[in-house]
Amino acid sequence: MQVSAFSAKCPYEIGDKIQVIKEVNAGGRKQYMTEPATITDIACTHYLKNGEVLFTYELDGSGTYIPFVTAQEAGLSR
Repeated sequence: MQVSAFSAKCPYEIGDKIQVIKEVNAGGRKQYMTEPATITDIACTHYLKNGEVLFTYELDGSGTYIPFVTAQEAGLSR
């Protein structure tokens, strides 16, 4: 078994309120809207092979963990 240690700082805390961008279909056209969500859990995964640390977040107690990307990273801002 390999032993590893890492140090990472999460930019969010449990209980933080955020705005989530959702894609909606309006008459066959893609449109986007925002809705509020609360971070209810945070998971941290450390990849040994490349040393990457990934944070994923549970929103509103959904049981599903997702990574965050900014609107700019998703290509939604100009």
